[in-house]
Amino acid sequence: MGGRALDILIALVEQAGQVVSKQDLMASAWPKLFVEEANLRVQITALRRILSDGQEGQSYIENVARQGYVFSGRVTVSTPEIFPVVQPQSLLAFHNLPSPLQIVIGRDVVVAALAAHLAERRLVTIAGSGGVGKTTTAIEVGRGSLPLHGAVILVDLARISDTLHVESTIKAAIATTLKIAQQPLSEPLPVKDPLIILDNCEHLLEATAQAAEELLRSSPQAKVLATSREPLRAAGEYVFRLSGLEVPPADHDASSIDFLSFAAVRLFVERAAAVLGSYVPRPADVPVIVELCRRFDGMPLAIELAAGRVDAYGVHGLGQHLDDAFQLLTFGQRTALPRHQTLQAALNWSYDQLSDSEKTTFSRLAVFPGLFSLDAGAEVASIAEPIWSTTEDIASLVMKSLISADFTQAVPRYRLLETTRVYARAKLRERGEFDRLSKRHATYVRTKLESFDRHDAHAESPERTSSFAGLVDDLRACLAWCFGPNGDAELGVELATASSTVWFELSLVSEARVYFERAAAALEERGQADPARLISLLSSLGTALVYTIGPGPEIETLWTRAARLAEASGDASLKLDALYGNWLSELAAGKYRRSLATAESFRKVAYVGAEKAPGAKIGERLIGISQLYLGHITQAYDSLERFISSQPPALSTIVRMQYDQSASASAYKAMTLWLLGKPEEALASAASCVDDALARGHTSTLSLVLAEAGCPVPFFAGALAVMEERVDLLQYTSGRQAFGPWRAWGRCFRGALSLSRGTHGDAVEQLSGGLDELERTRWPVRRSLFLCLLSQALLGCGRGDEGLLRIDDALAMCAESGEAWHLPELLRVKAELMHPERPQDAFACLRQAQAIAERNKMVAWQIRCRETALRLSQTSDTTEPVALEPDRRIERRQITKVVPTQVQ
Repeated sequence: MGGRALDILIALVEQAGQVVSKQDLMASAWPKLFVEEANLRVQITALRRILSDGQEGQSYIENVARQGYVFSGRVTVSTPEIFPVVQPQSLLAFHNLPSPLQIVIGRDVVVAALAAHLAERRLVTIAGSGGVGKTTTAIEVGRGSLPLHGAVILVDLARISDTLHVESTIKAAIATTLKIAQQPLSEPLPVKDPLIILDNCEHLLEATAQAAEELLRSSPQAKVLATSREPLRAAGEYVFRLSGLEVPPADHDASSIDFLSFAAVRLFVERAAAVLGSYVPRPADVPVIVELCRRFDGMPLAIELAAGRVDAYGVHGLGQHLDDAFQLLTFGQRTALPRHQTLQAALNWSYDQLSDSEKTTFSRLAVFPGLFSLDAGAEVASIAEPIWSTTEDIASLVMKSLISADFTQAVPRYRLLETTRVYARAKLRERGEFDRLSKRHATYVRTKLESFDRHDAHAESPERTSSFAGLVDDLRACLAWCFGPNGDAELGVELATASSTVWFELSLVSEARVYFERAAAALEERGQADPARLISLLSSLGTALVYTIGPGPEIETLWTRAARLAEASGDASLKLDALYGNWLSELAAGKYRRSLATAESFRKVAYVGAEKAPGAKIGERLIGISQLYLGHITQAYDSLERFISSQPPALSTIVRMQYDQSASASAYKAMTLWLLGKPEEALASAASCVDDALARGHTSTLSLVLAEAGCPVPFFAGALAVMEERVDLLQYTSGRQAFGPWRAWGRCFRGALSLSRGTHGDAVEQLSGGLDELERTRWPVRRSLFLCLLSQALLGCGRGDEGLLRIDDALAMCAESGEAWHLPELLRVKAELMHPERPQDAFACLRQAQAIAERNKMVAWQIRCRETALRLSQTSDTTEPVALEPDRRIERRQITKVVPTQVQ
């Protein structure tokens, strides 16, 4: 559960049984921020899903129309155990802690957690990388613990380098603080409950561990808090791993986030204000600050050093120099230790403590841009060295806080923090191994992709999606190197071809397009290429182009080339690749007649030699979709049902854009159910599709299902509350992907909702804007429907003449493309627009609409036509009968030009 959803749930539960207004809920989740109401509805939807709201008759969050929400579940209040109030032993405890010169930001929770650990344990070590704030945190723990201890003694070991001086340094700090003569560590300390803070122990581990054990043995009431880049490995030690400050997640919605609630951002702003005298970030500064904090992994030292240069570079200047972090972060506080005055000095300190073998492994791991497994790291970083030796080095680097480890997953993952990785990469270049290790990394990733079995890799599972997501950062780094000046273009082509499923599965289409274009250019430079690889690459590129620049002649040319190569190869699987691409391009371009012919060719090729092949099943889905658009409703239903009942795999190598095929087919089937006059079944089917897509968590599948059935079915069925939730979800989801027509469709469906609620002015604005945006995508799909809705909104605004022009535009589109699933509705709406001035022509249109609906079993449109005829006849002076019969004279005189031949 996200933080916003939790805030909303708390606000509802605190007033259980009472209506909480939408304004109060938004104020709870987004304090001091103005956000759209749609953000609240998205969070409410997420909460209901988490709480299983509506299942087994249980309801927790209910909507009170035009007021807000109420928590209707049972609430049980329990009294938590309260920590006893500790009375201070002495307000004048002995200590040598430095006075704070600056406020400590973002460590309250950590300090409290460490205090709790110290209450239960005697030796706690704060371990973390250089610059993460170990010393600052330890001092804050000590300062907060003064009432609990007779003495808090800080021992700074950073300034000594000889293990022989560790004990004497500790004894001197104790004697000076307690104002006593020095005594051996083996003697008990003459103060009650002392806390000894051993700071900066990593270069003196063995001696420090021995001293800590001696202190604890001799003084049973004493406690030790140590800071080190790696654990002391002393008896009874508890290791507390300290990470960077909290930064805004990369997937946060920028419009609904309070960036200053994140400690890393707040630290930068506070320190920049100290340098400049005052500083309030402008809206344009915030994304730069956030990116800076993310790149530095919330590392306080790096953030403070960057903020210290804001007077020289400005915020945007800092952002432009992020890739040169070590040159940028060169001036720290003069009074700080030398290793804390620059970022490079801090890392030099750690690097100099490594063995030669560890230095080699550390630098080689810099080719991994993000998380990697132990096996991956050892395989790539081992050249002449045995795997076991590299594995030991990685484990040691984790202990020394140069590698961060995540043990929360089934397979542990490791990574170098960004600042550490930049440093390690510089060391790798110094060793002259950068290109060699980059090629090893790329080869490993290619092998990893090829290891996915062609069938199992396309079986739907969260593990599969997670595996693909884990490869993205590696792919980016590998492809950048392969197509770079010293790279291996041949290896890059292999990687781009093998990785197409990854990019489409994760909906990273715009980015994929760049890599496919580079790979295609590299193949062109080579001349003769393997047909299978070239067709696969052309198919991937063509799909990416359809969803980025939109359908058009340049994409048709590409698919024609792919089809020609496939035909020449004689390979059925390559033919299916090319045919599927052609079908997608034709459908997206609104060429529905051609798409049906291509779909039938696809099925025919798939059936040859393997009647039950997966490709044949896919052919049924393609045919069903094309038939639906052409108005062949019963045939479409049958084809889609055959596909769904065959229990096909959710995904296929043929379908480059990796959405769930079963979910897509079920969504189109829901639309056919509504057209066939089965609204309840259609609503249930659409709801099931949306729920399944939400559970899968795949952006493209969810967007597709929402546009195909999730929004239109409740709209036509009049379930406006359901539709509103779906439109919110579509707009939220489409806002996270800058490709395809989904964003434009979401805006148009918002206009449809406004039309249904009678706010015609809003509907005109939203539909007009959405149609303009849809035109820029070059996707004509659903354009005629939205033109029809716009014409109705214009009529509601008293602009019927303009509405008539728009409905004629829609009918002309249908005549050209063959689209006919909603042709009766277009004619019905045209009748309403014509009726005030030309009632006879209006009834002629209605008769034609009724005839088309009857011939194609479109029961839903038949009902609407009859209802409209009844209503118009009651407000008209004409004697037209209510029962509509097709008028062939009108069909010939006025409708022939706009009615596709398929439905006559």
